[in-house]
Amino acid sequence: LAYETLARMLRERQHRKRSGQVLKGLARANELSVAQQRVVSLSEHVEMTADRACRVCNIRIGTKVFGLYPNGVLVCYRCMMRSGKDAQHVCPVTGRDFSK
Repeated sequence: LAYETLARMLRERQHRKRSGQVLKGLARANELSVAQQRVVSLSEHVEMTADRACRVCNIRIGTKVFGLYPNGVLVCYRCMMRSGKDAQHVCPVTGRDFSK
């Protein structure tokens, strides 16, 4: 009787431990996937020419600070900040929300 009880307890403990290891591995895989997506999005190159203009106010960007949304919309910093800090993840041209 004691042997069966101890064996059952050990099996349950092993099961909990292995389940935890699986969950930890899945969380790590998800974390790595998100990190890879971030690296890919940050490694995008934009060719800036002297006549490149903001898509909102049509002012030439030239050497000014600019923002690039994931959908390729290029805007000047003033237009990007015009909606407020909470709306920086929303494209001012298409209205698409990139925070989701």
